[in-house]
Amino acid sequence: MWRNYWTVAFRYLVRHKGCAVLNIVGLSVGIACSTLILLWVQDERAFDRFHRNLDRIHLVATVHQYGNETGMSPGCPPAVAKALREEYPEIVNSTRYTPPWGEALIRYKDRAFTEKVGHADAQLFQIFTYPFVEGSALTPYRSTHSIVMTKRMARKYFGDEPALGKVVTIDNQNDYTVTGVVEDVPTNSTLQFDFLMPMERLREVTRPNYIDTWYNCAFRTFVQLREGADGSRVSEKIAGRVKESDKESIITLFLAPFKDLHLHGISGRHGNAQRVWAFSIIAVLILLIACVNFMNLATARSASRAREVALRKAVGAGKRDLVFQFYGEAFLTTLASLFIAIVLVSLLLPSFNSLADKTLSLLGTDHTTALLGICAVAVLAGLISGSYPALLLSSYRPAAALRGTLKSGARGSTLRRVLVVGQFSISIALITCTIVVFSQLQFIEKRDLGLEKDQIVYVALNGNLLTDYDIAKRELMRHPDILGAAVSSHLPTGIYSNGSGWCWEGKSPEVDPFVTNLAADADFLKTYQIQMADGEYFRPDLPPDAPQVVLNERFARELSSRSVVGRTLWIRDDDDKNKIHTFTIIGVVKDFHFKPLSTEIEPLIMFPSNSMEKFRYLSVRIRPEGMRAALDHMGKTLTSLNSGFPFEYRFLDEDYGGLYESEQKLGRIFNSFAILAVFISCLGLFGLASFMTEQRTKEVGIRKTLGASVSSVVSLFSWDFVKWVIAANIIAWPVAYVYMNEWLKTFAYRVEMNVWIFASAGTIALLVAVLTVSAHTIRAARANPAAALRHE
Repeated sequence: MWRNYWTVAFRYLVRHKGCAVLNIVGLSVGIACSTLILLWVQDERAFDRFHRNLDRIHLVATVHQYGNETGMSPGCPPAVAKALREEYPEIVNSTRYTPPWGEALIRYKDRAFTEKVGHADAQLFQIFTYPFVEGSALTPYRSTHSIVMTKRMARKYFGDEPALGKVVTIDNQNDYTVTGVVEDVPTNSTLQFDFLMPMERLREVTRPNYIDTWYNCAFRTFVQLREGADGSRVSEKIAGRVKESDKESIITLFLAPFKDLHLHGISGRHGNAQRVWAFSIIAVLILLIACVNFMNLATARSASRAREVALRKAVGAGKRDLVFQFYGEAFLTTLASLFIAIVLVSLLLPSFNSLADKTLSLLGTDHTTALLGICAVAVLAGLISGSYPALLLSSYRPAAALRGTLKSGARGSTLRRVLVVGQFSISIALITCTIVVFSQLQFIEKRDLGLEKDQIVYVALNGNLLTDYDIAKRELMRHPDILGAAVSSHLPTGIYSNGSGWCWEGKSPEVDPFVTNLAADADFLKTYQIQMADGEYFRPDLPPDAPQVVLNERFARELSSRSVVGRTLWIRDDDDKNKIHTFTIIGVVKDFHFKPLSTEIEPLIMFPSNSMEKFRYLSVRIRPEGMRAALDHMGKTLTSLNSGFPFEYRFLDEDYGGLYESEQKLGRIFNSFAILAVFISCLGLFGLASFMTEQRTKEVGIRKTLGASVSSVVSLFSWDFVKWVIAANIIAWPVAYVYMNEWLKTFAYRVEMNVWIFASAGTIALLVAVLTVSAHTIRAARANPAAALRHE
């Protein structure tokens, strides 16, 4: 019996190749899209799941009270880790970790590369699961001059030789011994590193008490709780620990579960969960679009199969037999679609990985789950797409079918319309989201940042350049194509050195702004073309220790609504509370963006030298037409002044583009899925147009006999589809508005969702729909009416 079902189903599909191809193409594309999204969602949800003690690991985050304003930070003071480990029995271990600060030159024999190096306590390898290939997690470091690297880095420097015990040189100054090699860090790990060095090393390269203070939240601190300990109760117990050691502290501690950081962030609201849910829903909706196509194409053929159903029932076939028959056809189509979908996924996965910045694979460690997921998607597609035609066709009455009086019924017609409206609602919503994301990215690219980022090349200061930057600047400025050169502690792509506690005459006790620090020389404004709003900027002959500062407009407004030039600011020394630093305000620069546009412009204070912040970068503005010659001159000049260090430069505008890489990926993904959703929807419209023209052939013949023109018939048919697309717009627009409005709220500066965005999405969908059905409507309108009426 089952063999008969499959045989008849196969013969039917072969006999109706056109319908079968449309079904298979639609389903295969739908299953492939859903599978790609499923792999992406699985990877996002699997973040950090490889750690053995994941449920017991927490990040020690902080709440900061600045006057009457509250802020949250994932960092906490460095002294916290040891105190928590020793004073709270619920905490069995703790570690500090600092992401890489700038870059370092690592050299081994004739191999030298600029790398990012982080710092961590030895306990990090006991709390987190980073398997050691060489060395031991119990003794990752042997001294402050130890270094742990990933297996990829070990191959890069040492080839196939054992790395343990090898000595590398950092910045051509100090030697460090490789005391451990760990497996490459998975891409779905929150902590990413290639090199880690002991936290104690920071005493040598910064200041002796740098890692012992109860301030400075540049550190990430993680704790491992005792088995069975309640994280929320421990969080309450440690909340006031910083204030116990520093009565003037504005910091309160709390625990954030490490397993939730990627999806929910430290606040529980600002992670990637919303995006994961959105793409999960998109996967389901695209699969539904593909299944709806199958239903529409099946019902389009229902009239031609009515006699087949009637004859089967007349010779004894029951409804159950017919249901199995039509399900057999659905699953046969689905199996063919599944095979093609797996091929498509295999072919598209490299491009999708590039699009989403992932390393997804069907044959990776989770390939079993992925393959089972694909099969589950295919079975679901078969059930959904086969249910309606199976139940509909198996319900036909034999007598009515054999007399030719079978009607499709208003209910079936209404359902088909609802399905098509649903298809295009999804497509229009995706198109709208794509337009909004594109508009926001264009807004970001074209927004006036208050500075000129184009044609600026920068290099990190290292070696001799840390002290000889003035000589380097003079030599560089000898070239006619170099328009400006400046040194600074940070680049304007992101300045996160900040603090509170600034005081001035007349300051309200409720006001305590969180101020960003920037050290910059006298040529910084000229190089970046930043404008002054009041007063003057630092003069070239200003002494390095001059107690003068320049504010931005945002900070100046905190002090007064009038001119602040000549007023005095003071702040307590972090290490010696009895020591006061006093500065005179000599000028105010116009506000410029020094963080991504997701953040409003914050108060900024600029120092004239590296007395408060070390100079770390040399920025050079170059004439566009002389870029190549100027870069050659830069290379020769800096190499001669800083021998032993390779000349490596970067373009600032590329870094600005990298700030919004996540949004750009979102836009590309939305764009791709919107195109595919529209394509699959068009297949459905094509099938429905086929059904409509088949059902209304005699109507067209009568209209043409009575004098109707081709254009009037085409307009009549097209209006049926146009009104469905209009209905789809009414449904899609509010949904897209709500979702994209929430997304735009993540930007402090954003576009407005104007009517034209929604009108454009609707127009695109309408044009696509009309073009899709035009082939059927024009052919039906131009047909000979005699052929349609010859049997009447």
